[in-house]
Amino acid sequence: MYLRQSTASQKILLGSFLDDTDGKTAETGLTIANTDIKLWKGGATTEASKNSGGATHIAGGRYYAVLDATDTNTVGMLEVNVHVAGALPVRRQFYVLEEAVYDALFAASAAGYQVPIWATASSTVNLSGTTVKTATDVDTVVNSVTFGLSALKTLIDTLTAYVDTEVAAIKAKTDNLPNDPADASDIAASFSTVNTTLATIASYIDTEVTAIKSKTDNLPANPAAAGDIPSASVVADAVWDEVLSGHSTSGTTGAKLLSLSAGGDATLSKQTEILSAIAGLSAASGSGAYTLTVQVTDGTTALQGAKVRLTQGVTTLSATTNASGIATFGVDALTYAVAITKDGYSFAPTTKAVSGTGTQTYAMTAVVITPPSSPALSTVTAQILTAAGAAVPKARVRVRITASPGGSGSICLGDYATYTADEDGVVEMELIKNATYQLQVVGYRGWNEFTPDTDTFEVPDIIAGT
Repeated sequence: MYLRQSTASQKILLGSFLDDTDGKTAETGLTIANTDIKLWKGGATTEASKNSGGATHIAGGRYYAVLDATDTNTVGMLEVNVHVAGALPVRRQFYVLEEAVYDALFAASAAGYQVPIWATASSTVNLSGTTVKTATDVDTVVNSVTFGLSALKTLIDTLTAYVDTEVAAIKAKTDNLPNDPADASDIAASFSTVNTTLATIASYIDTEVTAIKSKTDNLPANPAAAGDIPSASVVADAVWDEVLSGHSTSGTTGAKLLSLSAGGDATLSKQTEILSAIAGLSAASGSGAYTLTVQVTDGTTALQGAKVRLTQGVTTLSATTNASGIATFGVDALTYAVAITKDGYSFAPTTKAVSGTGTQTYAMTAVVITPPSSPALSTVTAQILTAAGAAVPKARVRVRITASPGGSGSICLGDYATYTADEDGVVEMELIKNATYQLQVVGYRGWNEFTPDTDTFEVPDIIAGT
């Protein structure tokens, strides 16, 4: 069916609407709003709802809708899709003709009712001197006029766009030409200038490439990033942290040091003396295949005199940090519990997995010691650790005096004092100066949680001790 462009009050038939369950029962009581009627105009990429008004039932599930000027404003195919709950979808296709074309094909009275001019046997129309009476004749004319004009317009639009594009491209090239068309001599002169410039560039490249190559020849075979070039500390570690078996090349300092351990005056203690004099290092604790260098700091500054303990099963290695805060261990490729102690500092126990020679830095935190309540007392702090080096939170500590500074008769011996450690296993006690105590550590949950272990220590005449 054909519709007139931008013309109001054009009725279109919709249906029949059939029940979406059985597919045959006519739906006569549907409420169809304008938003239920979707229009696809002239090949657009999206659908639009009918501008206004819905559809009205006629009979037998057939409905009609009235299109307005907005609904029919686009020449070309107009597809109408209606989908209402309870009924199967309905689709109709129409063709919107320009006003002049429509008026040439259909009687004026047909506008809005879609009544072709051949509906009446006597209806005729004259097109270019030819009388058209039959439906076949009209279809031929419509196809010839409508689709012919549409195709012609499309072709003209395509040609116009093509010409615009090509002309713009040609102009972009010709804008670079001289006002007077160039001859062969102009081109030759241009090439001469280009050749001179290229020669200058080539000479510059040769000079700069030679300078760059003199630098890159010192880099590794594979392209190196800044991080690929070893630092001075890495080079030092590679030299001094090498296991003894690696110092075997004849005539080297390492081989000489290795030979010092053969006996006589050149004992291991002599080796330690030489190493300390040369590098300020202590001999490694342990004889494992890998060297682990531990550095202890307070976060920024190296700490000398910190005791470092590595525990793996029943094996324990201990060392004290040097002036650089460093302790060195010869270990195997295992995971070790790490415990570090130093007067006036605390450290959270941790673990270190050893898989090769390397360094590890640990930070300690200064401990604020509460001054004793009496000049006769000392504030003593301690950290309670398991055999594996892990802190024991809330551990209970019992101490009893075994010898007083003034002799056994001045103080009642054997009395226990009980203290509880914090979450980090750190306990703070007030004890008599210069007395000797026996210490017992038990579990948090009860005195019978662990087998009690005892140790005896003297309290020096100081404010704090570990």
